This record gives sequence, structure tokens and C-alpha cells, in this order.
Amino acid sequence: MNENIKKSIYIILSIATIFFQSCSDDDTMETIIDFPDVEKTFYYNLRANDVVGLVSATSNASEDINYTILSQTPNDIISVGRINGELTVTDDTYFQTDDKVSVVVQVLASVNNATESATVTITKETAGVCDPLIDSSPWNGVLNVVSNIDTNFERTFNIIGQANGCDIVLIGDIFDLGTGICDQAPVTTITLNSNNTVTVLTQSYTCLNFIPSFIEGNGLYNPDTNIMNLSLILLEQNAGELLPIGINNIRITANP
Repeated sequence: MNENIKKSIYIILSIATIFFQSCSDDDTMETIIDFPDVEKTFYYNLRANDVVGLVSATSNASEDINYTILSQTPNDIISVGRINGELTVTDDTYFQTDDKVSVVVQVLASVNNATESATVTITKETAGVCDPLIDSSPWNGVLNVVSNIDTNFERTFNIIGQANGCDIVLIGDIFDLGTGICDQAPVTTITLNSNNTVTVLTQSYTCLNFIPSFIEGNGLYNPDTNIMNLSLILLEQNAGELLPIGINNIRITANP
């Protein structure tokens, strides 16, 4: 082959290689992570293995986001799920006090070669801190629940309530998933607000055969009749996001 032709072919191939490499570099998408801070406040003493919240980062990458703890003050109080982002109490000694205490955790989210950090603040308020107009004592004991209200699938059952400041800790399958799906008693914390509203912050809803799931909701309560109406949403974690998978409107009647 003529040397000039060889040189021409070599030059053309070199230019093509540079061009395609440049295009490939341009097409490489930078991984971006959005990782919001989390603040949670509780009005009762937290226990070991309590799930106190969830960190949830999002990114434009298709791979799973991994979570690790960079630091926390005090040390070794909270752990984080590597994939699901659950924040769990590992040592409850720090929370066994009537005083206000806080744990500040720096969590790192990583995917591909990108990282982003967020600050998690878990606060246990002074025992009994609550609006003085709120009387949570009627919600302490056996509570009557009617699920699927205003439908043809109403069902009545009992759960246990434990009043603690502004919060009521409900022990039982409040969402009424039923035997076979929920074979243990989930613990759900709801907050009575001074405007007669009720808040169920997003929290783990642990059932034996229904893991991992979460619950959240809101509603109204009548302090004169001790009747509470709640709209609950059941959520499932999928690819780092919490997606609703069920809704149940319930009515709870407290002790007279």
C-alpha cells in the first residue's frame, strides 16, 4: 500500500478515535445526590432497637445508595441501615433520663463515586413537656378501634395505649393488616396537638411477614368525647423511596 495512503488512513483513524472519545466523555453523566437533613423529636424515653427515623437520599444514578455514619455525638447511640436508611437506637442508656438530650449524627450517602452528607438530630424532650390544655390520660389503657370506617369492611378490635406527654404509644396492629401478615404487635407513636389534631410522623411499622414497611397519617380528636379519627397511610420502601401501598381510615375510642 502506498505510504501516503497509509499515513492518510492513520490520520483519519486517529481523528475518529479522538472524536469518539470526546463524545464518550461528554455523554458521561455526573452523579448528583440530594440528601436532606433530618430532625426528630420524641417525648418519651427511647429504647434499644427503636426505629427513630429514616434518612433518604435521591440521585440520578440507577444503583442503590449506601448509607454510613461519619460521626455522632455522643458516640455509638444510633445506627443506620446501609441500604434502607433506617435510624435505630443501639444504646438506649443515654435516653433514660427526664432531662432533654440530643444526638447529632453525620450520615454519608454514596453511590458510584459521588458522596453527600446530611445531619440527623434526634431529640428526647424533657419528660412531660406538653401543652397544658391537652389531657392524654384517657388514652392510657385498652382502646377500642374500628378500621375501614364508613365501608362494608368495618372491623372492631382493641389495642393498648400508653400516654406519655403529648404522645400516645399504641401497641397493636392499628392498620389492621390481619393475622398472617402482621403476627406481632407494632408500636406506633401518635401526637396530640393543641388544636385537636393528631399527627403520625413517618415511622417503622414492623410486622413479622411485612418488612420493611412504614406508617404515617393525621387526623382529629375530640377531647370531650375521647374519640379520634385517623387517616393512615402504609408505605413500602422501594429503591430508596417510600411509596404508599395502602390507606385505612380508623376510629379510636379512649377510656371515658
